[in-house]
Order: sequence, then C-alpha cells, then structure tokens
Amino acid sequence: MDEIRVAVVNWSGLEDNEVLDGINALQRQLDEDFGPAWRVDATLVPWPGRIARAGYWGLVLLDQSSPERSSEHEALSVYGNLTSDGHPLTRVFIDQLRPGQDWTHLASHELLEMLVDPYRNGAVHRDAAAYHQRDGQPFHVYAQRVCDPCAAYADGYELDGHVVSDFVCPAWFGGWLPADRKDVRGKIDYAFQLLPGGSIGVVDPSTSEWRVLHSDGSLRTPPEEPPVGWLGAERSLHKPTWGP
Repeated sequence: MDEIRVAVVNWSGLEDNEVLDGINALQRQLDEDFGPAWRVDATLVPWPGRIARAGYWGLVLLDQSSPERSSEHEALSVYGNLTSDGHPLTRVFIDQLRPGQDWTHLASHELLEMLVDPYRNGAVHRDAAAYHQRDGQPFHVYAQRVCDPCAAYADGYELDGHVVSDFVCPAWFGGWLPADRKDVRGKIDYAFQLLPGGSIGVVDPSTSEWRVLHSDGSLRTPPEEPPVGWLGAERSLHKPTWGP
C-alpha cells in the first residue's frame, strides 16, 4: 500500500487544539478500522498554513457563513474537488452541523469516501438477479460510497472521545464470502442493505440516469447543485481548486 498524505486545513471557527484532538481520533480510525478493511494507508497531517504542498490530498474544515478569509499571502480556494497539482480534496462545513453533533463524524464520512473513491466516479456492478429475492431492488450499478449506506449520526461510534462515521466494508458491495463483515460496526446483515437514514446512488434501469436510493425504498433525483452540508456532495462541485 502506498501511503496517502492528507493535509488537514482548519479554516473554520474550531480551535486548533480541538482540531488536533479530533485528528487523533480520525487517524486511529484509519489505522485500526478503515485501513485494514480497505487496504488503504493514509496519514493525516495538521496543516498550519493556507498553501498546499505538492503531493498532499486535502481535507479542509471551514464555515460556510464566512467563506472568504484568504489574504494575498495566504492563498486558499476551498470550493474545488482537486488540489492545484491534481490530488483529491474534500471539505467539511463545520457551521452546518446539527446542535450536539461532533464535527469528526462528518469529517470521517468525507475523508473515508474520498480515500476509496477519490474522484467520485467509482461504481460497482451488482448481479441484481442474485439479490432481488432478498431486497427486491432491480438496480445493477451502485455508486462506490462507503459511508452513505450507514450515514446516520446514531450509527457512528466513539474513538478517543470523538464520534466517527460507520462505514461499509468491501463485502457490502458483494463478491465476498457471506460471513464477511458488511460494515465496521456489524449492523448491516447483507450486501447492499441500507440502514435507516442511509442512502446510495444507483442507476435507474428505466432511465439509465443516476438516482439516490434511500433506506425507505424511495428513489429520488440528486440535486444538480447539492446544498451545503449534503453528505458526500461537496467534492462534486466543480469550482476553483485549493493550493498555490
């Protein structure tokens, strides 16, 4: 596994010591849970400035209510999905969290999905006939989103005093032994199952267009311009990039 270095930039109202404490919890999740499941080696690096260094991926914490805070000496453009040298980037809007929610839950969600599907174009083909009797779903193509199926805050878990997101393991997408874990917490019983509050992108066989399948069985059209705070949406916005 080649190591991925992710620069964590705090451009939000969070205190730097709070961010450092949260980074420790996120790194523990990467080392103990996520890395072994997905065979990803990633290291989080607290970033003191606003200018990216070549070779780093980006995780930017910011407040949507005050997006313009850069100076001529600290150039940072936070609305892209790539750094200036073409590496993946994601953002976490801290001031859009619900009261009482830990920022690390959303940061974990965004971080893990970026690591598995860095350019947001990954998809998995499912043999729908093999699973149709279990869940009745006719979909053949699923987006490779590892936190969306178990995205509810209540399904997160605590590490070092912080809440991080549950995530699905490779077996959730089928093709592994039935006994393999479907998610890290063991809450999902079978492949392609959505927990309450979860969702997943699928290709609608009747239109060949991407839709969002929710845990209640409803199928909705994703917004063309995802609203701020919509889980997993921020990296799909095509705007300027982070970096010098």
